[in-house]
Amino acid sequence: MFSIKDPYSVGDLVIFLGSLEWDSAHAIEGEIGIVVEIFAPDDEINFFDLQIQLADGGVIPVWRGEVKKLEDVE
Repeated sequence: MFSIKDPYSVGDLVIFLGSLEWDSAHAIEGEIGIVVEIFAPDDEINFFDLQIQLADGGVIPVWRGEVKKLEDVE
C-alpha cells in the first residue's frame, strides 16, 4: 500500500476551470474559491474530491479536475 500526497490543502485558493451548478450553488468559469474540506478517496457516500467555499457564501463540491490552484494558473 502506498500514499500519494494530495496537492490540495484546506485554505488553498482555487480557480474554477468551467462553470458549475450543484443544488443551489453556482460557480462561474474564472471564479475564485477556497478549499474548506477534502474528502477521503474511499468515502462511500461522497464521490466528490473537494468542498469549495464561494465568494457569495455558498459551497460547492467538485472533482479535482474542475479547479486549479490559484498559484498554478499561468
